[in-house]
Amino acid sequence: MKLNDANSRIEYYFNIEDSEIILLRKKMVSIFVLLYISILFLGLVSGITGFQGIRSPNWKIHTSIRIIYICILFISLITVKKRKLEKLENILVFISISNILSNFIFGYSQFNILSLVGILVSSVFPIQLIHHFVKKLKLKIFLYMVVLFLFYSIGIYFIFMAPENQRESIPVILFISFFLYIMIIFPGLIDSNIRNKLDGIVVQKTLYDDQTGMKNQFMLIKDLADILTNSHKEEKNITVFGIHLMKFERIIEKKGYNFGNLLLKEIGLRLGNLEKDFHIYNISGVLFCLIPKYEYKRNEIEKIIHLINSVFSVSFKVEKEFIEVKYELIATESPEDGRSANRIISNLHNTALRLSSKSSNSQSINWFDHKTHELAERGFLLENDLNNMIKTSEFLLLIQPKVSLYDGKIHGGEFLSRWPHPILGQISPIEFIPLLEENNLMVDFTEAISNEVIRFCDDLHSKIKKVVTFAVNVNASTLQVDSFIKYLIHFSQKISPFILEVEITEDVFLKLDKNLTKNISILKDSNIHLALDDFGTGFSNMSYLQDLNVDTIKIDKIFISTLEFENNSYGIVKALIDMAHTFNIEIVAEGVETTDQRDILQDLGCDIIQGYLYHKPMEMDKFKALMINDR
Repeated sequence: MKLNDANSRIEYYFNIEDSEIILLRKKMVSIFVLLYISILFLGLVSGITGFQGIRSPNWKIHTSIRIIYICILFISLITVKKRKLEKLENILVFISISNILSNFIFGYSQFNILSLVGILVSSVFPIQLIHHFVKKLKLKIFLYMVVLFLFYSIGIYFIFMAPENQRESIPVILFISFFLYIMIIFPGLIDSNIRNKLDGIVVQKTLYDDQTGMKNQFMLIKDLADILTNSHKEEKNITVFGIHLMKFERIIEKKGYNFGNLLLKEIGLRLGNLEKDFHIYNISGVLFCLIPKYEYKRNEIEKIIHLINSVFSVSFKVEKEFIEVKYELIATESPEDGRSANRIISNLHNTALRLSSKSSNSQSINWFDHKTHELAERGFLLENDLNNMIKTSEFLLLIQPKVSLYDGKIHGGEFLSRWPHPILGQISPIEFIPLLEENNLMVDFTEAISNEVIRFCDDLHSKIKKVVTFAVNVNASTLQVDSFIKYLIHFSQKISPFILEVEITEDVFLKLDKNLTKNISILKDSNIHLALDDFGTGFSNMSYLQDLNVDTIKIDKIFISTLEFENNSYGIVKALIDMAHTFNIEIVAEGVETTDQRDILQDLGCDIIQGYLYHKPMEMDKFKALMINDR
């Protein structure tokens, strides 16, 4: 069960079906059913033998009915499950009443009928009381005992209404009734005792944090809602502060989970010193919430900083060790940042999440920022729709042609993806590719793209005989996956005779290990070309180029854009081209937009250019038409 709100947590801790109480009730009801079966059996024997004169003119029919009752109760008893006790109790009540009615219909004595009524009222009905009243905490124990005693007294009264000639049966019936009554009272007392203890446990666990003993988020939602309601009525601003413990997980990794809990407890004790000024809550272990007990204005923030710094200025002592805790101060205002408790708490969480990667700076307060929040919500929406985008092929594939500087013909193209989001519009790969990587969906996304590429290449091959190279971008992490390497090989075979070129960025060198080197070697052996994208901006060096056996180097457009008027850019581009040709590596210049840039690159010996000067990224049908005309 997910404890995602206060009600579900209370329900969880009050779930008697999983507690000792249900076992007591099951034993009690089971014993009662067995005793009632015994009563039916005695009535059966008495009816057959005529003992005490307890026989009706229709005793044969009634004997059959009693046998049916016994079978129903016995089968119900052996098949009952913990969560179906109420069903067994209802069957018991039904048979008890039916037995009384059948005795009346078939002419049994008044005493026999009244004694059965007495057992029903004194024992069977109180069982229902336990289930319907005690379980729902509607009766206090004293009132519960009084009600049970009244039922029992009424039952005994019915039993004593027997005629004098049948009084010798009364001790037996009284014993049975009293025994059943005790069987009901005893579990009832234990039931109430357990519930009283559970009540305290529920309050503690539902409304207070286990580690720090502070009020938790459930209590915060309730208290903050009341505070905000009052402040809005009085048209006052409320500032809610947060303390976010920075890099606390590192302490846990180094010292252990138990050490982290002890440290949180010490922090909670220190923060308790601020309770005369603040209502303090622990929201999520490393995030605390402080609500001022009086109104703060922004020009009084220094006082807040001073108070909180006093808590963290001295190291915390845990298991004879002194630990310095880094933290960030967070603040959000109502009604400016939101009018509901959930919105204000969400603001604290979002700001804490944004600060998680920052260095600690406890000398200032980080105010909730609407723009940052909107970006976070945008990211969440995109992340939530990633799987659907892949499954429904919601992405758009474009191709940007590559033009040879030797003959001016199209040498091939690079596949580029876009995401036309139904709500947010056109999403650039710069935005959604990192989300795919974070969610381990790059392999799935690349496979979905390759299926589209295969269909396109099949159609293109039927129209042109020219062999061209098609490039797809793959990140280094994806190349670590052995199954994906097999898929790339399958992909390259499917688009044959066209050549598949895998473009990777220079950050591949940061992740270069034996497995990655092995997988790249497998691709090369399968006639898949390897291109190094954005070359010159990252971590490349000559030894890596030799190790990877790169086919193509793509010069980043940052150098091309300043090629015409910066000597440094010219020198870098010239050096890169000369170096690549020394190692028989093809050179592609990205982002070529002017004829001057093209002419300089041609003079320097660049092989291929890619950019708006010739072609912008285009839809696949337009590329197909371009290739047919370019033959």
